[in-house]
Amino acid sequence: MKYNQWLQTWLELYVKPVSKPQTYIKYECAVRLHISPALGGYDTDQLKADILQCFVVDMTGALSASTIAAFTPCMKPIQLQQRRYTKTLL
Repeated sequence: MKYNQWLQTWLELYVKPVSKPQTYIKYECAVRLHISPALGGYDTDQLKADILQCFVVDMTGALSASTIAAFTPCMKPIQLQQRRYTKTLL
């Protein structure tokens, strides 16, 4: 699955039902304007911590700290998924 597809699923099924409208809008804008253009073409199993960290570092000079903080919830589930996968291999 492409990260773009997963992000849309995450927004609609996990964020929208439990968030205030303004919170959903903040995450949706972060995904649409920043995350999807940079990372959306990756398969979810290709996204590793170093790729995500490079993205955050690249954005640090261009965006405010609060905008970058909005990225974190979008990326945590991918990192958790990778940890679970790694544990099953051990």
